Amino acid sequence: KIGIENRYSPSEIPNFDEIGQIMEKFKGAPIFYWHDAGHAQVAEELGFTEHAQYLESYQDKLIGVHLHDHIGLADHKVPYTGTFDFEKLAPFIRPDTIKVLEISAAATGDELRNGIDRIRNIFKENQR
Repeated sequence: KIGIENRYSPSEIPNFDEIGQIMEKFKGAPIFYWHDAGHAQVAEELGFTEHAQYLESYQDKLIGVHLHDHIGLADHKVPYTGTFDFEKLAPFIRPDTIKVLEISAAATGDELRNGIDRIRNIFKENQR
């Protein structure tokens, strides 16, 4: 299985529309969508694509998610050390969705433990 990830910069490939074009071109192949929460939020902050639009458009092909927080345009922060609302991801994340923390090396152990606990609680509550 191959996951096509949304990118950080609007000049990187694939952009929002190109993800859909790839999915259509390779319909039936093991090509899926990989959602990077930080990248999607930066795209929204820059006024390109709303975060929810990625999830709503590609939820049927969602295979995995990079979970990290952001402050302004700086991403790869530990969950709950920035400004991102992780609750908005919960309706789209299934039990079989691969979840990966993509975190800066500057993170502390306490920040990681807290972020992981809070993330687990959100997805547990929304997958009953």
